[in-house]
Amino acid sequence: EACMIGQMIGIYRIEEKLAQGGSAPIYRAIQEGGGAELAVKLVERTHPDYLDQRARLRHEASLSLRANHHGIVRTYSSGEIAECCYAVQELLRGRPLHHILREESKPGEGLNRGHALALTADLAEAVAHLHGLEIVHADLKPPNAMLCGNRLVICDLGLAVLEGESRSKGAVMGSPSYMAPEVDPGEPITRKVDLWALGVILFEMLAGATPF
Repeated sequence: EACMIGQMIGIYRIEEKLAQGGSAPIYRAIQEGGGAELAVKLVERTHPDYLDQRARLRHEASLSLRANHHGIVRTYSSGEIAECCYAVQELLRGRPLHHILREESKPGEGLNRGHALALTADLAEAVAHLHGLEIVHADLKPPNAMLCGNRLVICDLGLAVLEGESRSKGAVMGSPSYMAPEVDPGEPITRKVDLWALGVILFEMLAGATPF
């Protein structure tokens, strides 16, 4: 992954690795000429599971390109070159929700109630936008949301699916602490799994821990 630093991906120069997303590592990049900073998710062709990871990244990009909401990270384009498959996204600056929970929760109490309810309302609004597009996020959890100023943003759609799609046996299904009990490989995934996860996140913000 270090060999990607300084490389050009189309018109974007890779500057540094920021994080590991659900479907691919995320890098900070600068657009050639314009100087705009963006985030680039990419899967190198040398990856041992390149075809599978490429399919996941393409699927994520195709769904996130449909979204147009201030509470969902913007995806601008996606493509493939000789070295890799990639998706170009908005570069978010802020605090991940799980950091806020860790740093601001009171022992045995969680966050201030008003703050928790406001954050949950923001998250629910973004999720409602996805559901209006028949997209199920399928992996809602604090690490996948970031507070950018006063805006709580869903920052990773790596496991998102169209409602009614299913995952094969052995596929990544989500994060156990936030996963609805009815989730099962081979069964259709519905928006109910997101509603369950929202409830778990609200519980965690109010109580300082997940319920299970």
